[in-house]
Amino acid sequence: MASRPDGAKKDRPYPIDWHERTLWRGFARNELNRQYIVRVSAQGKQHFVAMADCQEQAAMLYDLALWKLAPKLTRKLKLNFPDDFSFITQEKVDRICPRLNELFNELTWVRAEDETKDQDELRRAILTDSRSGVRATCLAVEKFDAQLVRLKRLRAHLDTEATEFDVAHLGIGGFLKLAEAPTLWKGCGEGAQTMANNLKLLIESMERQRPYLVKLNSINSGELL
Repeated sequence: MASRPDGAKKDRPYPIDWHERTLWRGFARNELNRQYIVRVSAQGKQHFVAMADCQEQAAMLYDLALWKLAPKLTRKLKLNFPDDFSFITQEKVDRICPRLNELFNELTWVRAEDETKDQDELRRAILTDSRSGVRATCLAVEKFDAQLVRLKRLRAHLDTEATEFDVAHLGIGGFLKLAEAPTLWKGCGEGAQTMANNLKLLIESMERQRPYLVKLNSINSGELL
């Protein structure tokens, strides 16, 4: 997961969400590799973190980087998944993106006294400060967007499966002479396609109404847009 860009990968398929609207922060599309490149800004510079195969993975890696580097950052954290941040551990960093350990060692301490403090205490203090700016609006919209991504994945899967399902029985000798199976098979294929079509309509509706959702949550939480 935490690889570096290593040249063109023209044989690599584009991520399924490549042409979708970007839902989170901390990454950009890398056309050369057909992946998302995750970077984090620390002490006035942009630092490479990893390459990712989908937006959600990239967003998670960005939060992982903020968790590891938090003791050496000088700004509030703008998190992709605030509710999951407290569950990140050093073991997770070591397993998913050990590159962050190298980056942490490369960065200097902002305040000399922080070097002797417990890193988890520093993270908690920074997270508390950051959460003061995290409103219900942000959390509600993030959850809405996460569900939108899930629906798009499901629709893409159903589109593929419905097409293949429609002709899969042709390789079964004598299948069409069976009593009920051909009719039921056809009904299942049509049902999958109907669900895919309904998901398309639902996704389009949710995308159209997203600005209203943002405004509605802002009003309920007393925020000014």
